[in-house]
Amino acid sequence: MTRLLDDVFDMSRIATGRMRVEHERVDIITAIRQAIEGVQASIITRRQKLQCTLPDFVVEISGDSTRLVQIFANLLDNASKYTPEEGFISVTVEINTTAVVITVTDTGIGISATALPSVFEFFVQDASAVRFNGRGLGIGLALVKDLVEAQYGTVVVYSDGAGLGSQFTVTFPRETCIDAGNTSMVNLS
Repeated sequence: MTRLLDDVFDMSRIATGRMRVEHERVDIITAIRQAIEGVQASIITRRQKLQCTLPDFVVEISGDSTRLVQIFANLLDNASKYTPEEGFISVTVEINTTAVVITVTDTGIGISATALPSVFEFFVQDASAVRFNGRGLGIGLALVKDLVEAQYGTVVVYSDGAGLGSQFTVTFPRETCIDAGNTSMVNLS
């Protein structure tokens, strides 16, 4: 309920031009881990499997750490909310010479071809999402898009259709990568 109210307030701030997004060097991996911690209880309650493939080094971008946590908590919360019990959710981070690419994938209810083009608009929900989980107002993904774009990023969604899961890919321009170490895989369930 608190997250929903925060999203409604943020939507109002965006509509009135009062949304504040800081721009400083932020470790995006820390933000993703904090988002995972915030939704982990829901994932465990639903007996879902969460696989995270995250670098084990600092990956800095220009952004707002609070808003980054909000973006990924929203995507992970949706993945859990619209994935049946014992389903699978994954978070991967890939780094290339120009960008940091974060992908949240689930084996949930998917998104119909008719809803896919408008999924990032305010108050839009796929009919299958409403039937599966009547909660929500169609605010979260619109907020995600606005917050990602406010930090010079992009977000796209892919789904093969109803019942076939979803994949959200967030891309931010690469600022710097410190310590070119290996990636580590963490499984939470």
